[in-house]
Amino acid sequence: MSEEFRPTENQDLRLDPAALAASIISWLVILGVVAFLFVYVLISQLTPHVEEGGISGAELMNVNLMGRILIGQSELAPQEKSSLVGQLGQFNTGPVEQRYCYAIFTNELESATIAIEKLKATDAKVEEFNYELSADQTRLREIIGQLLREYESGQLDSSIIPKADRDFLTSTLGWCGDLALVPPGTPNKAKRRSVMGRAQSALWIMIGVFVFGIGILLCGFISLAVIFYLTVTGNIQSKMHDQARRGSIYLQTFAIWMVLFVLLQILSGLAGSWITDPLIKQLLMPMAFLLSLIVLAWPMVWGISFREVRDDIGLKLGNPFKEIMAGVIAYMALLPILLCAAVVSVMLAAILSMMQTTSEFGGGTQGGHPIQEDIATGDTTTWLIVFFTACIAAPIIEETMFRGVFYRHLRDATHGWRRYQSVGFAALVNGLIFAAIHPQGIIGIPLLTTLAVGFSLTRQWRSSLVAPMVMHAINNGLVMCTLFLLLS
Repeated sequence: MSEEFRPTENQDLRLDPAALAASIISWLVILGVVAFLFVYVLISQLTPHVEEGGISGAELMNVNLMGRILIGQSELAPQEKSSLVGQLGQFNTGPVEQRYCYAIFTNELESATIAIEKLKATDAKVEEFNYELSADQTRLREIIGQLLREYESGQLDSSIIPKADRDFLTSTLGWCGDLALVPPGTPNKAKRRSVMGRAQSALWIMIGVFVFGIGILLCGFISLAVIFYLTVTGNIQSKMHDQARRGSIYLQTFAIWMVLFVLLQILSGLAGSWITDPLIKQLLMPMAFLLSLIVLAWPMVWGISFREVRDDIGLKLGNPFKEIMAGVIAYMALLPILLCAAVVSVMLAAILSMMQTTSEFGGGTQGGHPIQEDIATGDTTTWLIVFFTACIAAPIIEETMFRGVFYRHLRDATHGWRRYQSVGFAALVNGLIFAAIHPQGIIGIPLLTTLAVGFSLTRQWRSSLVAPMVMHAINNGLVMCTLFLLLS
């Protein structure tokens, strides 16, 4: 280990010229990468979004999920069907395919005659805005139009149209396409029950998710109150040592990781363009994720042993049961605060939608994660890989680098402050940078920052990354499992 990075008790490495220069360069790199990623996402969110060749898989997934829930309500409470008609307007915007689904839902809740009127209104919009339909969109329009005309005349058996057209309809629109083929009164009762069963299942799952959410939210309020009481009474103590005295080494490590992480993502995207095996192509992203941890060798280049690195950044298991339970309890305690952050995110989404340059047939404000596209269009293997990436790889890599390496540096850099000031500053800066590099953009800042601050405080409490990793995995797992249940 060089003398530059070997501290004594009275030495402050921040005053060393070489260390200071390294810190400045590292911060410039970090802020440069963050700015690039954040601005790139922000521009894409403010730019009109029109999918070439049709609606995206993620958008179609959302249309089908909302449609299934709405139609499921009408099946469980037929007397409320007329009141549900007013909710159909949400589908009469955006991509052409979504508007065609609007006509299909209108046929279900009102009549084929009114559905044809909605379809003609979409035709008028296409003509008004000189929108050029693709070959698939044109074919889709013809099939739906033919079906609705048959239904209007009283012919409710969709087998009257060629099987190739029926297959095209269902493969293009998914569940909505299935619904179009089994209108109310169809002679195909078995198929109708199957389609309606999927709608009701989606509704019951959403009801279950809501009830479960209320339950764990109540547990969250209790956990938050208990943790707050134990903290102010001194029964919860910080187990993380205040200073590792490694100068700018961990800051350099984090800066190198950010550059490497972006480069690996770009390279995996390029490799995916010429790799033909779909399984290998899907594995590129999680492999790039895990490979980025090679940067943990950087502190060892400067003579810090791996045992010291593990101790500094919290890569230690401790009592597994205690650490896992601490993560579960801490996540529940974070839920009430996450609820407030979610409200702020909704408000930001509304503001962003007003600022967005609009396009008549464009998608709405893009505040989701690109992984939604994989979930929407993938098979079981894809879902397993997505689950592994989101619920195992991401918690391990991101917690190691953010709450391990980067948080360690931020605490070191502010070790002269009062502890609560140092912890608060380190957790907030760590959280903002964590949120800013995610593809949800500005809409995700409140939620992701809140999550990250909670992860950092738990890391400070436990002096181990196991608990924040568990919190991260629970959060991503709940989202993934809900989507998988709804799509299954």
